[in-house]
Amino acid sequence: LGVAKKAYVCKGTVQGGAEHAWVMTKENHGKVTFWETTAGTRFHLSKRWTGLMDSNASKGQILKRWTERKKKNKNAGDWKSQAESRQQMDRTTRIQAENMATLMHIEISPWQETYEEEAFVALPYESIEVVFNDQMLWGNKGNHHPGCIYYDMEDDETAWEPLIKNNDAARKNMRQARERMPAATGGYIPVGLAVSQ
Repeated sequence: LGVAKKAYVCKGTVQGGAEHAWVMTKENHGKVTFWETTAGTRFHLSKRWTGLMDSNASKGQILKRWTERKKKNKNAGDWKSQAESRQQMDRTTRIQAENMATLMHIEISPWQETYEEEAFVALPYESIEVVFNDQMLWGNKGNHHPGCIYYDMEDDETAWEPLIKNNDAARKNMRQARERMPAATGGYIPVGLAVSQ
């Protein structure tokens, strides 16, 4: 961007399901900013990445985050009192409660701290599928809602799948394609099958 920020493009959907892309920057102190270019607005999400530039330190914080989540989910409440309250429910309500408890413990469930009142940010986006920059393309393996996840793509392979496995080979192939391209093409790289001559 020319403003010394880590910049990314996000691809997902807006409310209503239409495909959409927007810009994301990682700010100081773990803040993420979504730049909505169609409306000229910005959305700031606090504490959505570790804020650490050192990959090893970042990975340590991410591991701690996942460990605490698993521990919190494992120790979520007193099982005896939960069993007693479930016995007082009718069958349908009990099944719904058990299913909801199960959903809160899987890796794709939203991070609870992201939708608490002080952290909640209303966004026009409904889902986020991929994030990319000039180095890599990451696929979202976590919750689909952009307001309910963390953005430590470079260091969190539990939540983000790097989709370009051999980055050096991809850069070399791109450079070779540019070198082979005749000047008459105007500098674009054709993508997909040629459908006409």
